[in-house]
Amino acid sequence: MVVGNQAKLKSEKMVRLPLSRIAAIEERLEALEARLEWEHSSGEEAVPASVVTSLIEGQNPVRVWRKHRRMTLKELSDASAKSGHRVDLRYISEIERGQKPGSVAALRALAAALNLDLDDLVKSGEFVTKRYAVDHANTTVKEKIPNPGKSPDKNK
Repeated sequence: MVVGNQAKLKSEKMVRLPLSRIAAIEERLEALEARLEWEHSSGEEAVPASVVTSLIEGQNPVRVWRKHRRMTLKELSDASAKSGHRVDLRYISEIERGQKPGSVAALRALAAALNLDLDDLVKSGEFVTKRYAVDHANTTVKEKIPNPGKSPDKNK
């Protein structure tokens, strides 16, 4: 019996590794298995450190997540249409470059296309819609005054 196994081993390619290297590989495998188990049990996505660092540094969340998902502007635009609100790729580009804050509808569609919550795309601080200024740091909503310097209750 042993002779048959030896013949089989000789036909397979072999690698020699120091025991310390084998132990390191086993540790890495255990860590990966634990990570996979956690991801499947929690339903949460493990986010790479590079993504977290980019977000902490203040990079635009839409761009960070789009690049992490390996999507082009066109692919993101096409994917946003599945939510019922197609976001034009030029508008996405303007949002990513900070030229436009992005409407709530557009950010919702982009979040859905990127498989994220809306909160993942909204930077801390303020973002402005047509009618409301939302201060996320203080979690307050203030109605914008249409004409600065004039009271909105002047007609009353």
